[in-house]
Amino acid sequence: MNEIIAYALLIFGVPIAIGGLIGLLFSSLPDPISEAIDGITGTSLALGMFHLFKVKVTLIVPTIVAIVTIVWFIKRKEYKAIPWQIFGIATATIGYYLMVS
Repeated sequence: MNEIIAYALLIFGVPIAIGGLIGLLFSSLPDPISEAIDGITGTSLALGMFHLFKVKVTLIVPTIVAIVTIVWFIKRKEYKAIPWQIFGIATATIGYYLMVS
């Protein structure tokens, strides 16, 4: 049941939305840096949420975060932010797997 809840929250973009709110603290920075930080916080929150629900983290988690983020920015027509968000997601994912292994 915890797995279903964790994936449902991830697909609906809850960690990304909360990461975006936290990212408002860094809005005075240049846009690429701010967007990368948003990607890092959103991914870190998603990974933390999976640990909170005691669900195994696989590579599908950051992939879903990336897909939801891309869809979100395409709907808002903010195409310039997508590469920086993906960079932040990749950075957080690599950092997570380096810490865990």
